[in-house]
Amino acid sequence: MANTQAHSTTPITCGRVQRNLPAFVRGSGHAPLALVAKSLLFVTLAVVAGCGSSYRYPDELIAAGNKGDNTVHAVNLPEPAADEVAIVINNNAGFGTHAGLFVGARLSDPAGNYWRERHGEPGWERPTLRDYVEHQMVDGLRVQIFRFRLNPTDIRIIDTRVAHAGITVPLNCAAEVRAQVANVGAFKALNGKGWLSPSGLAEELLPLIEGPGAVGTCVWPNGRPCRPVVNSAVARP
Repeated sequence: MANTQAHSTTPITCGRVQRNLPAFVRGSGHAPLALVAKSLLFVTLAVVAGCGSSYRYPDELIAAGNKGDNTVHAVNLPEPAADEVAIVINNNAGFGTHAGLFVGARLSDPAGNYWRERHGEPGWERPTLRDYVEHQMVDGLRVQIFRFRLNPTDIRIIDTRVAHAGITVPLNCAAEVRAQVANVGAFKALNGKGWLSPSGLAEELLPLIEGPGAVGTCVWPNGRPCRPVVNSAVARP
């Protein structure tokens, strides 16, 4: 299923530091202590507010895995097309663990640790959606992939934002991902301002993948569609 190399399982990976990023990985780094403290305050307020996700990993898949059928958890994801944005939400904590996105083949991993842990591994050349999702699954099965097809103009706007992204404040990964897509194409309804958690970002994306006006899809790592849980502020596998 996931890469078995030792990884940290800190509840919020948005605060991990990366340096010397190549051109295809942007949006990571460190920040002054004052900004870190400010982010910690925002996160504390989110926890107090009970921020959680209305997504639940299917019970039947967990049951099958418990019976030894780990094929139900195998990652089965096509790589993003050139005109596609794929937003990855690691939702394995009460208010989410991390958020990143691909715009085509370019990865944005704000304040993440993917590049640091993968760089130098034998055979690793560049980020892929499959490998990035497996990296997130070290924390658990609850990882959502939101996928959207955009026109060339909108893709260029988002790609430019990602390519020119600067240092991301630790714990600010979801807000940075939202800012990179906000007010563009399928994401015109998103407000790019203010702090939010990874699970909060998943909630904001929910209207974009539901109902007759849906403009995208949400899948689990095995390719199965995400299914929101009705009337549940916090849903856990």
